[in-house]
Amino acid sequence: MCRGPPPPKPLAHHPGTPCGYIVTYGFPQDFPTRALFYNVELFRRAGITPPPGDYTTATSSWTWPIFLEAARKLTAADAATGTGAYGWNTQFGLRQYSVWVYSNGAELFNKELTESLFTEAKVVDSLQWMADLIHRHGAAPTRQVTQTEKYDTMFTTGRTAMVESLPGALNTYRAAQGFVFDVAPIPSGAGGARACTGGGSGYGMFGGTKNEDAAWEFFKFIEGPEAQLAHARSGATFPSRKSIQLHPEVAVAGRAPEHFKLFVDGQRYVRLDPQVSNWRDIEAAIDTELGPLWDGQRSAREAATAVKRIVDPMLKEAAARKPRDQ
Repeated sequence: MCRGPPPPKPLAHHPGTPCGYIVTYGFPQDFPTRALFYNVELFRRAGITPPPGDYTTATSSWTWPIFLEAARKLTAADAATGTGAYGWNTQFGLRQYSVWVYSNGAELFNKELTESLFTEAKVVDSLQWMADLIHRHGAAPTRQVTQTEKYDTMFTTGRTAMVESLPGALNTYRAAQGFVFDVAPIPSGAGGARACTGGGSGYGMFGGTKNEDAAWEFFKFIEGPEAQLAHARSGATFPSRKSIQLHPEVAVAGRAPEHFKLFVDGQRYVRLDPQVSNWRDIEAAIDTELGPLWDGQRSAREAATAVKRIVDPMLKEAAARKPRDQ
């Protein structure tokens, strides 16, 4: 039985909700997928075949061992001083480390989002792989280096040959004089798994607004093709409308990256952030426990065990969750 005050008048352009509850109507503003960006000239100088610009080819020709070989060949850094060039650079949020887990055919949480899977073998291997790129292979800078230098500047100046980033960085990379870059998928791990991370922002409209007609007209405008094109043509974001994603004024022929379509194709493989009501607290706890791993002070097994011990009770305390589809 529904309880509470009488329901408001439903938005004229949408059906009423069960029990007449007030809802917020959400509209996707953008939907960028993340990818591997690489310096075309550095690959050419090193005599390394560039990674493929599509997910299908990447299954067999762009794997973890092939990526590692390229990253090591592209590295000419002094680990003691942090000077020189690195083959790879990344950051350490969920979307940066989880993609290695997904591309290795593993999951961070069970489907119901009631239990973490960080201690599963493939997850541990994926996290250790990422840390080893820094501390074992020396192919990526330490967090101390990346916290003192700008991530994007290290890429555009040749300090790093490959980075993990999103379409929102296109303007910055295109503005660098004489800098040529392209994009590729994150390499496939065990079993040829393909994955990327991403997720967009959106606009919200209160279902109980007193100015529903005016609000609806406004949202029709800002979500329309003209407004999305105006927002996306500069390269600062990636539109949510499929008709605009490959519009000639967005994916400009002859302008980097050559394989711009990868961002569209990535939507088939994108893994969204876990949708659980206390996710911010959970993510903060995970970041805290993984920090010593990224700094070479803890093994992946130790970090994963700490994460599971803290996060599993938090998942069970969640007031709401949306099970993942896969």
